[in-house]
Amino acid sequence: MEENKKGSSKKKKTEIMIPDVTSMTNIKQPNRITNAKYDYTIMQQRCFLTIIKALQDTINQVVKDRTKSIQQLQLFQTPNSHIEFKVDFKDIAKKHSQYKEVWEAVMKLSTSPFTFEGIDPITGVEAIRVGGLFEAYLPLDQKKKHYFSIRISKDVAARMVMVQQGYTNFLYEIAYNAKNKYTARIYQLISRWKDKGGAIIEYAQLREMLLMGDKYSEFKEFKRNVLDVAHKELYQKSDCWFEVAGFERTEGKVSHVKFKIITVGQIKFMETKAESIKGLLKLHFGFKQEHMLKVQPLLDNVVNLGAIQIKLLDLMDVIRIKAQNGNPINNVPSYVLTSLLTQFKFEIQRGLHD
Repeated sequence: MEENKKGSSKKKKTEIMIPDVTSMTNIKQPNRITNAKYDYTIMQQRCFLTIIKALQDTINQVVKDRTKSIQQLQLFQTPNSHIEFKVDFKDIAKKHSQYKEVWEAVMKLSTSPFTFEGIDPITGVEAIRVGGLFEAYLPLDQKKKHYFSIRISKDVAARMVMVQQGYTNFLYEIAYNAKNKYTARIYQLISRWKDKGGAIIEYAQLREMLLMGDKYSEFKEFKRNVLDVAHKELYQKSDCWFEVAGFERTEGKVSHVKFKIITVGQIKFMETKAESIKGLLKLHFGFKQEHMLKVQPLLDNVVNLGAIQIKLLDLMDVIRIKAQNGNPINNVPSYVLTSLLTQFKFEIQRGLHD
């Protein structure tokens, strides 16, 4: 049985591939867009990402100098009431056979509600903007024409480039290649908080952003079909990913989700911390190979590492005091292993399946 565990551990190691993020395209996106409420298919999200990518020059101008007004930006200096640009079908579809799917996605996207908070341009009060994002002109002959045109009103475009509420940095390729429609949204959301290392997000607000409605109404269903799927897609395959670090409850129901956000840059530090814990277990607690195999799943979860270090220091004191009082622990490795599994493995399993 131990051999199987050992083998599976090696297999897991070979499957992990940290991407070369330096070759990917960095995208800046206003936080009002990151937090917007919409429920798009994967193809619709790719269409939307293409628009955000097309607006990057203007967004970068705004980020560089936030004192500029909309009228000072080159994109908005035309006399027209809208801006327009061409999009290549292949920027959205991965293969030619998907062009029809792109066509359908653009048609739906142009008429689907896209909601975000902003200022009413007429009254000047805070408001929620609801409406389609753009007009699209799709060629009747898809076989000969590989481009389509998009026209966005300047009012909507302004809301898509201004960053008064801050902006989110993420990688275009990670969001574009997401296989599940929720993964791209959650990836952008955690990218907003990656510099802080984590976030506590209101569960109801998270559901509202994704326009879940009654879908996956039980938290365990939401976690299994949304959070777990996104975690699996992003885990060590993105520039950042997340671990669910815990929950807050109100009247017995999950009210907030705690996210621990990990970046590629933190990996070496975490690997060093995990190796330090392994050394401590072997040197001070007499752990052998069979003990290490059982504790490894806890060390794989970066959320645990700091708490495990603190727990081990506490256990060192307990073991020392018991020995001084003439009541030594006979099997230290077994005692420590049981303590770790009880505190961490049990709590994690209980929390994640609640």
